[in-house]
Amino acid sequence: MTERPRLSVQFRNRRVGTLTPIDGGRIAFSYAQEWTNSSNAFPVSLSLPLKGGWVPGTSDHRWFANLLPEAETREALARELRVAQDNDYLLLEKVGQEVAGALSIVPEDDQGHPPPEPSIRWFSDDEIQAKVGATNPGERIMVEGRIRLSLAGAQTKWAVRVGPDGQIGLPQGTLPSTHILKFSGQRVAHLAHNEAFTTFLAAKLELDAVEVRACEGFSLVTRYDRVTDGGGSTIRLHQEDFCQALGLPSAAKYEGAVREVDLGRCVDLLRRESSLPAQDITRLVRWQLCNLLLGNSDGHAKNLSILYGSEGIRLSPFYDLVCTRAYPSVDRSLGLSIGGQSDPGQVRRIDLEALAHRCQIRPTLVLRELDRLVTNLKKNLGGWMEEYARDRGSSPALEMVAKVVKAQVRRTQTACLED
Repeated sequence: MTERPRLSVQFRNRRVGTLTPIDGGRIAFSYAQEWTNSSNAFPVSLSLPLKGGWVPGTSDHRWFANLLPEAETREALARELRVAQDNDYLLLEKVGQEVAGALSIVPEDDQGHPPPEPSIRWFSDDEIQAKVGATNPGERIMVEGRIRLSLAGAQTKWAVRVGPDGQIGLPQGTLPSTHILKFSGQRVAHLAHNEAFTTFLAAKLELDAVEVRACEGFSLVTRYDRVTDGGGSTIRLHQEDFCQALGLPSAAKYEGAVREVDLGRCVDLLRRESSLPAQDITRLVRWQLCNLLLGNSDGHAKNLSILYGSEGIRLSPFYDLVCTRAYPSVDRSLGLSIGGQSDPGQVRRIDLEALAHRCQIRPTLVLRELDRLVTNLKKNLGGWMEEYARDRGSSPALEMVAKVVKAQVRRTQTACLED
């Protein structure tokens, strides 16, 4: 059996460490000495401290495996690469150059070679629509015979760059992407406008959320892990999701029966690590209340991230906000429970109080925030629908989402806010 090459983990062309394959396609990570000796070194993860201390193939494997796609997208990727689905090392070797955050993963043999010149391969509208209409997930991950997919999650995504006139292209060489193109699923209707409208409502409720634009058969999401410097260049920022920060595998992203993660544990992480913990905990609680009211049952630990920026460690803007309850075939259980209650149709005041106690905050703060959100939605939902349709386009998704939100607002006010 041919020995696999080691992989170099890099941050802005500096070597951070090395990935080595171990039994069964697992991944072992070690920091480079030149990185740990550097005055501006930072840990890849809160679960992977610079001083080490983990057993090779445990939390290090989980962190890097969390960069990979899931579900049908992973199946298609493995099939096109002709590798086993559970061989995380081989998958990462092939698609690790443009992952979430600021790190890139390249074969160690490529170190020292000048990277390809930065450029953009622009798409025509017809090319994108051909991918939108593809029924085989494998067709969507291929462009000109090459795999163009490297982002985590179950939905098929491209890391793209959007030009000043709205044209969409694939960045080449070291050029960073600026947006994520997310293809709509074949099994759920009007997904692009659902995500865009749900995110729009969340922003109207003062939730710090990414910008999402609905297009025909796909959505464009502005990357929060990219900033523009004074010269107009795009800079990658390091980030990690909460599964990575907590040293958990992607399979533990839902609270579930094993309870490896819940909202309280996420709050504990922010209380320990955030540069502004009070602000970030408030934002996190607001996110969970918005999930309840906007019908998003897919708010799990991989849909929460921390961002390493100029302010230090902060809770990132929120993303993947979809009214999943608009689709009867999708599991209605909350990704992270509210005080132990996972059915959004059964949440009561006692559950909100239990959530507050678990998060070590006053129950009155949670109830006051919920009341504010309910009041805003009752007063403004109709106007916000009109504004979205006027400025961003109409879609059946607006009525689908609004129906869920109205019902959930009525139920929540009765069950949680009225004495």
